[in-house]
Amino acid sequence: MRVPLLFLLSAAALAQPALQFEVATIKPVAPGGAVLGGISTPKGKFNAIGTLKALVEYAWSLPFYQVSGGPKWASSELFEITAKQEGHAGNPQVRAMLQELLKQRFQLELREEPRPFKVFFLRQGKRGSKMPPANPDALGQISASNTFFRGHTGVKSLVAALSNQLQSPVLDQTGLTANYAIDLNWAPAGTPDGPSLFSAVEEQLGLRLESGKAPMTVLIITRAEHPSAN
Repeated sequence: MRVPLLFLLSAAALAQPALQFEVATIKPVAPGGAVLGGISTPKGKFNAIGTLKALVEYAWSLPFYQVSGGPKWASSELFEITAKQEGHAGNPQVRAMLQELLKQRFQLELREEPRPFKVFFLRQGKRGSKMPPANPDALGQISASNTFFRGHTGVKSLVAALSNQLQSPVLDQTGLTANYAIDLNWAPAGTPDGPSLFSAVEEQLGLRLESGKAPMTVLIITRAEHPSAN
């Protein structure tokens, strides 16, 4: 769930302390280290490796294109976070604790700003969807690469995969709310050996991608310092 930066708080909410990890360490990772990965275990541990920008994206549950700004190193230097929480917090609580940690240790300051975005709208084709119903026993089974997406899932997962492939927001305007058996295959850009992503979406799924513009809120990193000592 997206956490707004500017909001009104009741007196009761103001009295509640921010969620925080019981203990946390942050250390730089040598160049060539792992990309972002986050996990919260039943034993109350949290581990993450990534750039500050990637950590912000993870903490605020935002795609890469909705986080901007910050110093150059925020998108290039890797950091490893090892933290412990009291008990076992759910995913929203863990993300809230990570937000607080980043604010404290990186002196992180953020603001929101609406911006016009180049987007793609995913809509049904003239003859409607060609996707068959999902197998209930296979729900959630997804595999993907730079040339295919397969899964028994909803359109939301397809939209996320298309956004990642196009490196641009894809907005769902299909009106399709069920789960489907999605099997999409396309050729890499610039190769003649198969359909483009746009053609494949229309021919294989009965959907279409149309370019356009839409306003979206961007989270801007206005200040960040290298993390304070553990």
